[in-house]
Amino acid sequence: MENRLRVRKEPQEAWRSPKVKTIGWLLFLLALFLLLAQTTFNWRDIAELKTPALSPSSNLLGIAGDRYAWAMYSFFGLAAWLAPLLPLALGLPLALGRRPRILRTALLFSVAMLGASCLFQLWDALPGVCAVKERVNFQFAGGTLGYLAMTRGLDEWFSPFGSGAIAGIALAASLLAMAGAGNLVSIAARLVSWAADRENSGDDVGSDAAASAAGDAERAARIEAAREEARLAREEERARKAGEKERQRREHLRQRVDMLLGEDLRRRHEGGETAAARAAPDQRGRDQGLAAADVALHE
Repeated sequence: MENRLRVRKEPQEAWRSPKVKTIGWLLFLLALFLLLAQTTFNWRDIAELKTPALSPSSNLLGIAGDRYAWAMYSFFGLAAWLAPLLPLALGLPLALGRRPRILRTALLFSVAMLGASCLFQLWDALPGVCAVKERVNFQFAGGTLGYLAMTRGLDEWFSPFGSGAIAGIALAASLLAMAGAGNLVSIAARLVSWAADRENSGDDVGSDAAASAAGDAERAARIEAAREEARLAREEERARKAGEKERQRREHLRQRVDMLLGEDLRRRHEGGETAAARAAPDQRGRDQGLAAADVALHE
């Protein structure tokens, strides 16, 4: 039993090695190169299409990129834009440390390319498709594969609607199978969770903003109350100082009045003593005269 578990565990661990993940990232890089080759393709770089051909090549990958893009457009038509999906589909599980299903992925990719070629061949006469064909300079919108499968195959057995429905269903089913139903459900669940988290974060931001506004209002009220309290304290201090000055003024006036009254009394007292001193000799003279008259009367 342990040997079986070990045999099952060792392959899983092998797919999680850094080398395998590096291969997955290299496949991502390959998909990018394929996309660049098709994006910068110029049919004038091909000697079979234009003589003499442009030199140097305008393709970012050089003549190799031109040859690749020409071959893909010739065989698959506009469906060649799906070609980078194959290295992406193989590189994603490798980068995640999983074992890729190479044969299954290749088969589904082939069905997708066939369905896309048939659809583009069905739309061959549309103005937009014709403009792209003239720019890239190839004959069939679906390439050789689309011409053989749609024009010489499905279109002769079914109506344009029926053949388009078959090609569309094949394309959609193969792409969904390549992506995996579980992966799509997981992606949808993550998107829903992300949207819910974003909404909750928005609510949190709103509540935080409301709390912040309430806090700012409370701080403003406290500041205003402190200012009012400081103003009242200043007014009270000014009133106390004014009362103290008034008390000192009254005390000074009282002292001044007392001083003036004291001087007046002293002056009056001094004036009274002087008058009494002046009146004393006259009174003695009168007393002596009365005494002499009384003696004379008794004699």
